[in-house]
Amino acid sequence: MNILSIFDKTNYQPLNAIYISKDNLVRNYQYIKSLNPSLELFPVLKSNAYGHGILEIGSIVDRFNCKYICVDSIFEAYQLLKAKVKTPILIMGYVHPDNLSIKKLPFSYAVWSEDQVEGILRHQPKANLHLFVDTGMHREGVRYDELESFANNVDKYKDSFEGIMSHYASADDLDSGQNKFQSAEFLRSIEILEKYGFKFEYKHISATAGILNNLNDQINTARLGIGLYGIDPSGQRENLRPVLKLSSTIVQVKKLRRGESVGYNATFTAEKDMVLGILPMGYNDGIDRRLSGKGVVKVKDRYIDFVGRISMNLSAIDLTDLEDVSVGEEVLIFSDNPDDLNSIEKASELCGTIPYDLLVKLNPQIKRLVY
Repeated sequence: MNILSIFDKTNYQPLNAIYISKDNLVRNYQYIKSLNPSLELFPVLKSNAYGHGILEIGSIVDRFNCKYICVDSIFEAYQLLKAKVKTPILIMGYVHPDNLSIKKLPFSYAVWSEDQVEGILRHQPKANLHLFVDTGMHREGVRYDELESFANNVDKYKDSFEGIMSHYASADDLDSGQNKFQSAEFLRSIEILEKYGFKFEYKHISATAGILNNLNDQINTARLGIGLYGIDPSGQRENLRPVLKLSSTIVQVKKLRRGESVGYNATFTAEKDMVLGILPMGYNDGIDRRLSGKGVVKVKDRYIDFVGRISMNLSAIDLTDLEDVSVGEEVLIFSDNPDDLNSIEKASELCGTIPYDLLVKLNPQIKRLVY
C-alpha cells in the first residue's frame, strides 16, 4: 500500500485545510456571465487555480459547458486531462515544441512567434492556435507593427488559428487612457489579419477587470480569472463572494511570562503574562511573513493577533483574553467574508500587495475540501 494514499482517505483529519465553496464559485460565474450574456467566458485555472486547487476547481467548472479552460503550462493541462476534465484546454504560456512530440494531445495553444507555430504544428498538426498580439503591455505577443510580416510568414498555417488574444495592462483603472489605446490596437490587429485571410472565432483581451469595467466592445470572448474566485479588482465587491477560506489548528497552548520574547530575533516581548497558541502553519504554507506582528486570525469568532515572527512552519497567536481554548481548537487564518479583518483582501493590504500574491502562495499540499 502506498503510504501517501492514507492522506486521500476521508477519515484523515488535516491540521490545516482550505475550504472551497462550490456554491460561491458557481454564483460568481453566473453573476459575471449575466453582465454580458453574449460574451463567451473562458475560466482561468492557472497557478493552481489561483491557489484554490486546480483539480478541485476543474471538476466544478467542467460543468459550466465553457468553450475553453485556460491554463499557463502544459503541466497544468496534463493535470486536468489526467483528472478527466472534458472542457477543452487553452495553454496560454510558452510550450517547448519538443514536449509535444510524444503523442497526440487535445490542447490548444497561444502563440506569438513563427517558430512556435511551426514547432507546435509539426508535432500536433491538428492543434488550434490563438495568436497573442502585443497591444501595449509589452510582455509576450506579436507587435502591432510586425503583424503583416508575421501573417505572410505563417500564411500556410492560417487555418489553424481559431483565436486572437491580448491583455490589458490597466483594466482596473477606468481613467487610464491605455485601455482605449489597447482596445483600438486590438481591433486594428484583427482587421489587418482578416485581410490576410485569418478567421478568428474567439477574440479575447479582457480578464476580470476588463469584464467588470465593460471594456469588451466588439469583442466576443473574455478570460475569467480572479473574479471567478470572488476577488474583485474593480470595486464591485458586493456582487462577488470569495470562494476560499483557510483554517489551522492550535497544537499547543502555553504561557509567556512578562519580559519573555517569542519567535525569531525576539521581535515581540511580552509586557505582561500572556497565553500563546501555536499553529502548525507558517510562510511555507501561505501565511505571508509580512503579517508578522500585524495580521489577525479568528478564534471563537474573535480577532486574535499574530505575535512574533511568522516562521516557516509555525506561527504564534495571542490567546490571553480568550477562555477555554485548548489544543485542537480551529483557527480561521483567511476568512471568506471580504469585510473581515482576516480576509484575503484585508490581509493583502496589510502586506502591501495584491490578493493574487497571497492566494497563489497557498501550499498545494494543504488539503482542499469542497463543500
